[in-house]
Amino acid sequence: MQRTPRHSPAVVERLRRVEPHLDRLLGLLADLPSFAAASGGLLAQGRARADWDGLAGWYTGAGGRSGPAQLRGATEQALGQLIANAKRMISSASGGVSRRGDLLRLASWFTECTDEEAHHLFAAAFGAHPARHLLVGPDEPDAHGSATTSWWDADPVDVPVSLRERGDRAARGRTPRVPDPGLDRERLLAEAAEDLAQRRAAAAELAAAGDLDGASVSPAARDLLLDRVAGLLAVDPLLTAPLEATDDDLDLVVVVEAAPGEVTVVAAHDGTATVHGLRLRARRASVGSVDEAPDQPTGQERRWGT
Repeated sequence: MQRTPRHSPAVVERLRRVEPHLDRLLGLLADLPSFAAASGGLLAQGRARADWDGLAGWYTGAGGRSGPAQLRGATEQALGQLIANAKRMISSASGGVSRRGDLLRLASWFTECTDEEAHHLFAAAFGAHPARHLLVGPDEPDAHGSATTSWWDADPVDVPVSLRERGDRAARGRTPRVPDPGLDRERLLAEAAEDLAQRRAAAAELAAAGDLDGASVSPAARDLLLDRVAGLLAVDPLLTAPLEATDDDLDLVVVVEAAPGEVTVVAAHDGTATVHGLRLRARRASVGSVDEAPDQPTGQERRWGT
């Protein structure tokens, strides 16, 4: 924004009015005692023609750009650099990223699409999808407050001193050391080993039951069976031939065969799974082939490995 100077025009106007009387003014000043005699040698300004010419030239810019204009230019340049540095520091401290280019590209997409397409684009860009279901959040280990609890009665929240007193979110102190992932790695390995052991135990239950109609197994074994059956039905929903789901890690083979009119019931203590139109069997993967098992079908079978 260009600012209009206030004092420079007034000074220039006064100099223009003094110019016709300058010679008479200099003559009068020459007859008066100078400031140098009273102050011990200091030179008083304004008693020579060159002083007035220099003053007028500085304000009017007779030899180029005027002094006030130069000062304003230097000040504006310094302020512009200061503001740019401040913006750079603020943006680097807050970690913000300009999304101007992305927003302009999104705006161009909105201008080019129809109303129906614009609704879908808005939902996809801003996540404004309709609610399809409601989920309850995770259980809190020590939940004392709820949505209706007053702030006066709720537990206090720890706020850092720098944020509470100065509004400063910058991290203080030394950078923390990178934590050793060894303990987490051991914990994850132990959890994976425990999960594998549980799945193998469930697979052993299914293999021991053999023909699964009327079998009573644990919930983990029943869930493992349903998972394998669902995978086989995804491969061939029509079951044109018996299918096998082989899992060498669990040492388990689950065989599914179409049996119209039959019902397979697998019981567990927390519920019963009833499968209509299918015959389900299980065996260990390390025990022989299909021809060695007396109760296996003799028709062509397709294997589905997991």
